[in-house]
Amino acid sequence: LSARLQGITTVVHLATDRSQSMPEPQRRAVNVRGTEVLLDAASSAGVRRVVLVTSAAVYGATPANPLPLDEDAPLGSSGDSGLVGDWLAVEQLVAQRPGDIHVTVVRPASLVGEVADGLLPGMFEGIRLLAIRDARCCWQFCHTDDLVEALVLAAHGAVCGAVTVGCDGWLGPADVERISGMRSVVLPASLAVATAARLNRIGALHSPASDIDYLRYPWVVGSQRLRAAG
Repeated sequence: LSARLQGITTVVHLATDRSQSMPEPQRRAVNVRGTEVLLDAASSAGVRRVVLVTSAAVYGATPANPLPLDEDAPLGSSGDSGLVGDWLAVEQLVAQRPGDIHVTVVRPASLVGEVADGLLPGMFEGIRLLAIRDARCCWQFCHTDDLVEALVLAAHGAVCGAVTVGCDGWLGPADVERISGMRSVVLPASLAVATAARLNRIGALHSPASDIDYLRYPWVVGSQRLRAAG
């Protein structure tokens, strides 16, 4: 890989798996170990800039999250499993590296388009939308076309460091019901988490039960650095 990168100045790394269906060890080998291999090869080849894509979910979903989150807000727990755990591990790789390469990490809101994340968009594959009682849920999406525009800016060095990208504002549960034409089934948080954990254990649900928090609490991003870049 290092030999193939000779003479290349910028690499945009998209060879990752955003699905929940692959067994976790295999997916993590692709997402985390694969990124580590790429960064080592890029460093050896003299690549000057690498752009990575993780997710705005790395901030975690907590009741204390402001609307919107700042790009420099602290990240969530590195012990998370599932896709969020993969992205946190990738971010940790970047944080631990020497400054031999300029690495820009792009953190999109829940992806929709030709490539989609499994979390919020996956909800529309059911008969009803899942809603958590007394939740403070805000739905925000990022279309893949907008992500590509952000990646182009990052590849040209117009934005650096950690960069979030998402649609303007956010939707409440009533907005999502109206736009999708779907009704919600409302569950207490304890029942939703217990059911998700049980389904995960028997293999009927690929995402961990902790992902329920992303339907309970906000994790909206403001894309401040992209806006500053125009």
